[in-house]
Amino acid sequence: MKEYRFNLNLTQKCNLRCPHCYNSNKKGSLTREQVDTIIGNLEDNLIRLKIEGGEVYCERELFYYTLRRFRDRFGKSFHLGVNTNGVAFYQSRDNVLQEADKLYNLGVNKIRISLDKFHEDGGADLEKVRSIKRFLDEVHHPLDVGYLSLTVAMPIGEAEKLLEHQKEKRDCMNGPDCLDNPYFFTDILGNLYTCCWRLVPPIGNILTARLGDIYKGMSKSDRKILAGEIKPFASTPQLQRILSEEGECRLCKEAFKDARPKIDL
Repeated sequence: MKEYRFNLNLTQKCNLRCPHCYNSNKKGSLTREQVDTIIGNLEDNLIRLKIEGGEVYCERELFYYTLRRFRDRFGKSFHLGVNTNGVAFYQSRDNVLQEADKLYNLGVNKIRISLDKFHEDGGADLEKVRSIKRFLDEVHHPLDVGYLSLTVAMPIGEAEKLLEHQKEKRDCMNGPDCLDNPYFFTDILGNLYTCCWRLVPPIGNILTARLGDIYKGMSKSDRKILAGEIKPFASTPQLQRILSEEGECRLCKEAFKDARPKIDL
């Protein structure tokens, strides 16, 4: 493993109820002790970290604590990003500036905020969301703000209930280069995945083992998934049909449905 990227799922709690959300419930978070354990089990060659939920501001103090602890461990050697729906920011212009200052001083390089109909339906005020970047640009704030706007969503989680034209069929985002430069994803139980949607079995648990040991112990099937070699898992006529009609993500969801841990807190 030459270098790696890491997504930390801090909480499943959320202050919105978006119809495209892939989280199966809105309960449960890591503890400070678990955050410390995860950081201690990571390897030094981290190049990019993203902290996400749920909504990270539903666990505000834990969120700030996690930012500090990652910078304490890794310094400025990696890029630190945050996913948020922006609701905690947009109460006022002063609040936007105050929160941006705090995040930047805690080492955050970029925040990414959703700006789409799904989040509006979930309860976000999109005009106020748009104002966040506008305010920060006016004062030339160094915190980078990016927006993500979706018109379709993966048909998993809440998105299974969407109308067909709102659903996206997607192939695996892993590829051969991921074998040496993997991207890892967690859930709030510490399970470690090589799939951003967590549709495949976890390769281990970062709360109980070091990342390097988990990586070295990956099975042949795990490595195929990491390399994006998904098609061989279409082992039955039903799975072959799903692969052909609905894509590789839906194939993994069906093929590994009994091998993924259930999170029901």
